[in-house]
Amino acid sequence: MGKINASLLAFNRGIISKNALARVDVDRVRLSAEVMTNWLPKTQGSMFLRPGFEYLGTSRNNAFAIDIPFVAATDDTALIEFADGQMRVRVDDVLVSRVSVATTISNSNFATSASWTDGSTNGGALTFGGSGLVLDAVNVGGLALCRRQIAVAGGDIGLRHALNISVTRGPVTFRCGSTSGGDEYVSETPLRTGDHSLAFTPTGDFYVQFQSDLDIDKIVASCQVASAGTMELDIPYAAADLPNVRWDQSADVLFLACEGFQQRRIERRATDSWSIVLYRADNGPFFGARTAKVKMKVASTYGNTTLTSDLPFFKSTHVGALFRLFNEGVNQTYKLGANGTYTDPIRVTGVFDSSGGTQYNDRNWTYSISGTWVGTLRVKRSFDGPDEGFKSFPRTAGAATIDITANGSFMPQDEDSNSIIWYKVGFDEGTYTSGTATVDVDYDGGGGYGICRVLSFNSATEVVVEVLSRFNTTAYTDNWQEGIWSDKQGWPSAVAFDKGRLGWAGKSRFIFSVSDDFENFDPDYEGDGGPINRTLGSGPVDTINFMLSLGRPIIGTPGGEFSIKSTSFDEPLTPQNTQAGRPSTQGSRQGVAAAKVDSNGVFAQRSGKRMFELVFNPDTYEYSPRDLTLLCPDLTGSANVVGIAVQRQPDTRIHVWLDDGTVALLTYEPAEEVACWSRFTMGGSGFVEGVSVLPGEDEDQVFYRVRRTVSAATVRYLEKMALESECVGGTTNKQGDSFLVISAVTGTSVTGLSHLNGLSVVAWGAGAYLGAYTVAAGAITLSSAVTAADIMVGLPYTAQFKSTKLAYAAAAGTALTQIKKVNYLGAIMRNTHNDGLQYGRDFDNLDPLPRVIAGVESTANLVFEEFDQPAFPFPGEWDADSRLCLEATAPKPCELLAAVLSVETNDRV
Repeated sequence: MGKINASLLAFNRGIISKNALARVDVDRVRLSAEVMTNWLPKTQGSMFLRPGFEYLGTSRNNAFAIDIPFVAATDDTALIEFADGQMRVRVDDVLVSRVSVATTISNSNFATSASWTDGSTNGGALTFGGSGLVLDAVNVGGLALCRRQIAVAGGDIGLRHALNISVTRGPVTFRCGSTSGGDEYVSETPLRTGDHSLAFTPTGDFYVQFQSDLDIDKIVASCQVASAGTMELDIPYAAADLPNVRWDQSADVLFLACEGFQQRRIERRATDSWSIVLYRADNGPFFGARTAKVKMKVASTYGNTTLTSDLPFFKSTHVGALFRLFNEGVNQTYKLGANGTYTDPIRVTGVFDSSGGTQYNDRNWTYSISGTWVGTLRVKRSFDGPDEGFKSFPRTAGAATIDITANGSFMPQDEDSNSIIWYKVGFDEGTYTSGTATVDVDYDGGGGYGICRVLSFNSATEVVVEVLSRFNTTAYTDNWQEGIWSDKQGWPSAVAFDKGRLGWAGKSRFIFSVSDDFENFDPDYEGDGGPINRTLGSGPVDTINFMLSLGRPIIGTPGGEFSIKSTSFDEPLTPQNTQAGRPSTQGSRQGVAAAKVDSNGVFAQRSGKRMFELVFNPDTYEYSPRDLTLLCPDLTGSANVVGIAVQRQPDTRIHVWLDDGTVALLTYEPAEEVACWSRFTMGGSGFVEGVSVLPGEDEDQVFYRVRRTVSAATVRYLEKMALESECVGGTTNKQGDSFLVISAVTGTSVTGLSHLNGLSVVAWGAGAYLGAYTVAAGAITLSSAVTAADIMVGLPYTAQFKSTKLAYAAAAGTALTQIKKVNYLGAIMRNTHNDGLQYGRDFDNLDPLPRVIAGVESTANLVFEEFDQPAFPFPGEWDADSRLCLEATAPKPCELLAAVLSVETNDRV
């Protein structure tokens, strides 16, 4: 017979598998638990009844939702909701909304020109009609501009207004001010293709202005004053797509990827001004060669035109795709209508024929001028390059005249054999007066490429395009490239920033932008900062689940984790040295994003039941997988991982939500060897569908999306975890789920609880537990009156802890399989309600804390700031498998620092 006082000095070892319960020879296992539900372990070793979750509101129409954290700074955050086809934004837990104003904009869809003023210059043109407002600069140097004054009634002056602007083909430049052309309300900004809600506070009438200096059609569908209510912007994703949305942020822009959808940007211009628009790069990325054996040509080298193939090739899914065509020679047309405007420089090389022009014509190029115009054109040439060093040059061979003041055809005389010279034609500053001069340039040397984007599908051999970079000629060519991204070729499914580049990954390919230029994929960009375009090249990589920027970029697929690396660990990625290795073959769960914790990454293994961490291995200079569920591989049971969110303050906690509606929580601190798994279940049979985290100074803000059944209807609530400092008792203790704090209640009636109709709730106020009730008609009636008290009302939940096997006090070897009994329990606690903890040998046989402490009977609602008293009797029985079971119930606070068990063992030899 042996006796011992066994100490449980830490409760931060967490759940282990039942298969490991007998490994009491390992200290970590001895301090672990078989059951640890709704206890929140601390890195320092204590555990406490988890905080409650405050009710913030429902998702749109109670539809399935995801939340995207927006973090500009620790104190400048927002939570973006995607649900029911709409985007909404919460700032400081409140949805961004619009107030009611009488201000309106007639003809807001631009059906006619009525009330809109055409301020276009230098040939710019506006078109009004069914598509909306079409802006086309037409000329090089032209400007299409549309403006309008909007009247604001006296009662609306000083009220926050918002303009809802829909752009169907952007970008267009927008500004809003108190004067015509002013921009003090909304600074001049590009509006990309998509939806915009821009807020401002007018001090009187205001002016709106749209403009474009591009010679392709840009279209604004509508411009309206927002109606009163929640700000909402359209999103393309259905409910089934939302778990596949991935994002990363730079300053005030979030970049989104989702399998099957073109990339998006979420833009913030002010706390309550938001946009969601298409992400579009105008210069790539492209496949390395043509994707079909056809020839292509454009009908015009500029503007809005058509792209034709000589054989059937195009599909309707090519809409939005880029094409790059290479041609020999130059045959281009320019419309010039402003000072300081020129044709694009052409590069002239080769040999001059000194014999009279009959043998060689390498350097001969011609241009012709037509149209109605007044001014002076000049030929300019440069030996320095296409961007500098231009000087005037005689307008034609054999002439000294440089001025061109009338229409005609000309051939400059270039006798500089074997030199590279750049030529252009145009109006110098101060030489243009009026009209449009059409300049046709023809040169059979040189060559180059143009880029266009498909706007619509006409047939298998023709599509409508906009020219983004001028083509050299309109001749057929078999030298062309198709853009990698389109509905036809697919879109990226993951995104991440890495060392100044924006990276996209999808199918079997990863692509990084030009350094510090997130929409530039120019394949001709020279130097180490150029774009990176590679394939993973091995294994089943058709689905890319995530992309993380660690010490190097990591890409997760069902077949393994790929490390994107250079030739040495500290060397930055360049187009020349980038390669993909596969240091891990664990594979990741399809549809589950990974999370970053400092320089490591956490992901769900492809089974959906185990969690792994990618850790840099200094021996191999690679990232290696480490099993975070090594001691509890059956942590999720029959459930699978759905998502991961990381909280950093006050402890690092990884929230892993499962498809059974529960959360597996990992309290994690590698430096202290803390890797503690516990479970959260939501009160009122709540089903967790998502978790998101925003940073905070003392404690991060943690949000749960919870599905509930209320009044026989399915609802989806956004609930925010209370701070630890709000869960220690006191006047208002926030330990209840979906709770609200009703301020200044006097009497017995507590109202404003309609979101909990028909559910059983608990109440805390005036520093005391006020009992359990059922909500009816949005209210409860307290059993006793209160005066000016803040009352917390929420759903109760229970925390349970069951120790591993207690194998102590054996005189002859192990105490396993020996009959034993726990006689006494000693507890060291903080901030614990007098009725906050029950203990026993199992959850069916529990005793409350002693009511008499040091000879003094405790009051009913006493909360112990410190509890360190002599051990008290434990309701144990002789059993080979004695355990310690603990239980706490919200809203009564409880924090356990350590426990001491008096164990008696009857060992047999």
